[in-house]
Amino acid sequence: MASILVSSSENYSGKSSICSGFGLILKERGKSVGYMKPVGNLLVDVDGVLSDEDAEQMRNLLSLETPRSCITPIMLTENLINDALLGVEKHLEETLKQAYSEVSRSKDMVLIEGEGGIGSGAMYNLSDPQVASILDSKILLITRFDSVSAVDRILCDIELIDDRNMLSGIILNEVEEDKLGMVRDMVVPFLEKKG
Repeated sequence: MASILVSSSENYSGKSSICSGFGLILKERGKSVGYMKPVGNLLVDVDGVLSDEDAEQMRNLLSLETPRSCITPIMLTENLINDALLGVEKHLEETLKQAYSEVSRSKDMVLIEGEGGIGSGAMYNLSDPQVASILDSKILLITRFDSVSAVDRILCDIELIDDRNMLSGIILNEVEEDKLGMVRDMVVPFLEKKG
């Protein structure tokens, strides 16, 4: 069983779309796909149960039968934030591992969607690199190419990943057509040289 954590430099960069696309392609190829969003940050009420909007969409899209409590085992509530700031031990790593065990059971691939930006969750020890390390997953980093400052964001994000072998790739998303040549001819080779 393989897994990949889809992370990003910033919120709303396309993580859910990438997870959706990968999930559907894998299912079309006959693979059994699991999905989880370890920390729910887009909270919604589903039949009286707190859930995450992205996780609900993926659960429906991929026809997942895994319990919601495993797909999104940790909710970004005011209590979670306050407890993190006060140093209250919540045993979130164990919660995450147990949920992942259920999500990954009998799956060929598990898609893990990051909370927001790559560092989101660091205050409670669940930034994307920390989650990937806990779950022994690779990281796919996405960033919006709004300007060349995206390169700086990527380089800073990579510094947050202790084990560079965890980084499986980078997607530059939303590249404007007039910048495609520069991205292909200059940005991609530059990033490849940086490792």
